[in-house]
Amino acid sequence: MKTLDHLIVGGGIAGLATAYQLGRQGSGRTLLLERGELGNEASAQNAAILRGFSADATLRELARRSARFLRNPPAGFGPSLVEQNGLILLGDRSRAERWRAILESGPDREELRAEGVREIPKGEFERLAPHVVSSYEMALYCPRDGRIAIRRLVDALARSAEKAGVELRTAAVVEKLLLEGKRVVGCRLADGTKVHAEEVVIAAGAWAGSLGRGAGSHVELRPTRRHLGLTTPLDLAPTRPVIWSEAESFYHRPERGGALLCVCDEDEVDPDRMQVLEGIGDTLLAVARRELKGFEKSRLTELWCGMRTTTANGCFCVGPDPDRQGLFWVAGLGGHGMSCGIEVGRLAANMLTGRDDEPELTKAIAPTGRSPLRSR
Repeated sequence: MKTLDHLIVGGGIAGLATAYQLGRQGSGRTLLLERGELGNEASAQNAAILRGFSADATLRELARRSARFLRNPPAGFGPSLVEQNGLILLGDRSRAERWRAILESGPDREELRAEGVREIPKGEFERLAPHVVSSYEMALYCPRDGRIAIRRLVDALARSAEKAGVELRTAAVVEKLLLEGKRVVGCRLADGTKVHAEEVVIAAGAWAGSLGRGAGSHVELRPTRRHLGLTTPLDLAPTRPVIWSEAESFYHRPERGGALLCVCDEDEVDPDRMQVLEGIGDTLLAVARRELKGFEKSRLTELWCGMRTTTANGCFCVGPDPDRQGLFWVAGLGGHGMSCGIEVGRLAANMLTGRDDEPELTKAIAPTGRSPLRSR
């Protein structure tokens, strides 16, 4: 095989979005390798929530741009990829102070206002979510957020990337990256096949860190698990908004007649040996019964854990590796992949093709090498 221009390792939302954008730009030969099926790891195991608001301005901007794409996708993607039933964030006093400051004087306050993001009074919250009894200082309503149609998104990205000339290969397990001196020049697959490329893009989610370490990179990533559970059918209208209590670290949304629950747990795991934590189902139900009405007799019909990969300092890891030429990261999105992955893919493609015209934004998400939190 001739040397590729770009080799992408990982076929989740971030990897597919990068492949799609590279294809659109006609940037040479691109191959994407996925160890399983496309969009079948972290991209398929999460709550599929579009959340545009956070306390971090960079995250808000990335999510805002991704949301525009998802709500009004380009030709070939079908209708809107978001069920805009809304999302309500519940915050305690300290969070309320930060959120109000953002709404009143943040650099993107006009954009937030245009999107309808606002504090709502208790009466309106009770009308929108009559089943919630959580205590809170502030309810922040984001009416255009909601649930992302993940499967449709994955299929449309893959279809459009292939139409643009990108090759997608599944069941292709990357065993290690190949080096010539200090430059990454490709990879070796588990079946012994070697693939060479000018640029190798690691978008492998929970497996990204180990691949980078094997090539001598000092970028540190932490694969973690988070549990979700689905309850038996409840008297919960499917059009109810996502309710995310930051104070209680608990969110839920309607799903298949019941409710999808998460207590925002996070612990480091080996992605090849990840299992559901014993007793976590009882924890999910206990929190739901405390925070929600009508859940007293609910049971879990499904329980699973998804993967989130974070950096030690909590920032994204998108851009050229600080130590290894030919190595580029699209990783460490830390649970924001659904909300930010589309725009991250666009920025990554621009950087890879020398079209980066937003240096301040790309600097904010660049790999940091040795984490300052680990080097103290």
